[in-house]
Amino acid sequence: IKSRQPLMMVKDTENLTQQLGAKIIGRTAKSWLGVPLVLGNDVLGAIVLQDTDEEERFTETDLALFTTLAPQVATAIRNAQLLTEMQQALHAYDQERFLLNTLLANIPEQVFFKNADGKYIRVSQSYAGEIGLQSPEQAANLADHQLIEPAFAEKNQAEFENVLASRQAIQRQDKSTRDG
Repeated sequence: IKSRQPLMMVKDTENLTQQLGAKIIGRTAKSWLGVPLVLGNDVLGAIVLQDTDEEERFTETDLALFTTLAPQVATAIRNAQLLTEMQQALHAYDQERFLLNTLLANIPEQVFFKNADGKYIRVSQSYAGEIGLQSPEQAANLADHQLIEPAFAEKNQAEFENVLASRQAIQRQDKSTRDG
C-alpha cells in the first residue's frame, strides 16, 4: 500500500514478508497477491488474496486481472462513501430545517430573512401576523412595498441596505411595521 504498487509473492513468502517489514498475523501465506485501491491521490485500501497451503497459486494473469479491477473497486468504495456522506448531510439538513421551522412557527419575536434583492425568503409566524398575513408563506418573494405601508417600507428598505453594506445584523426595538 505504501508504494501504491501491486505486489505478488508466490515463493518463500515468509522471508519476503520479513524483508518488507510486514507484520505476520496467523499462518503465513504460501502465496500472496495484493493490489492497492488507489483513487486520485488517496489509497483507500487493498485487494488481498492469499493461499496458506499452496505456493505459486497466483499468476501474472491474476495480477493483471486484479490490477484492472482495483480502480473500479476503489471507485465503487468511494461512491459508497459519498452516498453515506450525502445521506448524513441530508439527515442533518432535515433536522436543521425542522428546528428552523419550529422556531419560526413559535418564536414571539418578529423574524424574517430576505434575499439580496430585498424580497422575503422566510418570515416567522409572528411577523406574518404583524403585517396582516394569514401564513408566513404568503410573504415569499415579496418586497416590503408589496406588504406594508409606504413609510414603513421605505424605513425597512433603508435598514436592509444598511445591513447589506455593513454586513452587520440589526435588532429593531419597535414593533410597528404597518399603519394602525
